[in-house]
Amino acid sequence: MRFQTPALLAIVSVLLLGASNGATAPLPPSLYISPTGSDAAPCTRQEPCATFARAYLVARPGQVVELADGTYNGIQEIPFDAKKTSASDVVFRPAAGATARLANGIDVYGRHVTLQGLTIDTVLYVKCGAEDVTLRGSKAAAFFIRPARGVSLINDEFGPVVNVSSTIGPSQDCPQPPSEVLLDHVYMHDVYTVPHNSQHIECLMVNLVDGLTIRNSRFQRCEDYDILFKRDFGDINISNVALENNWFDVPYPDGWTAVAFSDPANASYTNVLIRGNSFNAGLLPVGGPGVVVSRFRIIGNVGTSISVVGDPCHYPGLTRAYNVWADSRRCNSTEKRAPTGFVNAKGFDLHLARGAAAINRGDPKSYPLRDIDGQRRPIGKRPDAGADESVYGKPKAKGKTKGH
Repeated sequence: MRFQTPALLAIVSVLLLGASNGATAPLPPSLYISPTGSDAAPCTRQEPCATFARAYLVARPGQVVELADGTYNGIQEIPFDAKKTSASDVVFRPAAGATARLANGIDVYGRHVTLQGLTIDTVLYVKCGAEDVTLRGSKAAAFFIRPARGVSLINDEFGPVVNVSSTIGPSQDCPQPPSEVLLDHVYMHDVYTVPHNSQHIECLMVNLVDGLTIRNSRFQRCEDYDILFKRDFGDINISNVALENNWFDVPYPDGWTAVAFSDPANASYTNVLIRGNSFNAGLLPVGGPGVVVSRFRIIGNVGTSISVVGDPCHYPGLTRAYNVWADSRRCNSTEKRAPTGFVNAKGFDLHLARGAAAINRGDPKSYPLRDIDGQRRPIGKRPDAGADESVYGKPKAKGKTKGH
């Protein structure tokens, strides 16, 4: 099974939403909005309201707001509502066959809300204090997540976008870290500057966070970095981060590091797990004077290179095991220096080809239970290094081995 497209995953997410609420089918709508509606209306099918804000304030926890086909102008908003204390989300989703296009983006201040199947021409902006916010099966140019708690981006696509990096982190007036952030099956792509190299840009910048998981996702055609951990102001204190089962491409047109953790003085990284990823470019994990690292684990990855300032094999607080690097020294007997073995690196197909050194080279005790395609691990005698669990590692049956 291949990585599915966002359009297909949007359909799947509708089914999953119903299942997650204990139902066999998606819940029916209770409220309605339309680009031609009025916020003086009661948000019924016959008299729809006009904005997300009005429908959210009218909705009870667990109700579904159905969006009519068309373009919603102006910045839409999910306001804070003190009455929304139930964990049952208010769900916004387009009507069957409809396209709900948000021309000027959406700002989320509220809590317990799911936005599903949207086309956002600009930015999803999750504001300081928001809580339990999900974007599912949608497409946007970029996102900003400020100090909010419980933000999930699932089966979404971000890009193309010019001169904007999606960002997770604080603002000047809200300095605490965002927490419990999840990116799952997200595709981020085509982030660049005009003119070229006129500013620093990446698909995702993480300034500050306490609790971030990025899994089963792809990063492609990002100008400087796929992901950069870097604080724009103040110290870097990043904790409880997991990157696993992701594909990271070469930053274009002249980048070489896919994921980097910046190293100014007083930076600290605590409880970071980089496990089972496929790097079509370099990984720059830590290093430099004054950088404090604790429980920083790099396990079961395959990639072109890894660079650590100082002694790459004995950096305090850093553990490396069961990785395959094409252009970097191995640090212990569990690691291997060998070509990445990707099916088509230039074409960004990072599945493992037959005979790849990463097959059966993962950590037998620490690995994601499924790979980026949803296949169960391990197939062979032990899991593969990287995001793909190749069937080429399966013991031969009757002299035959099948490929992807």
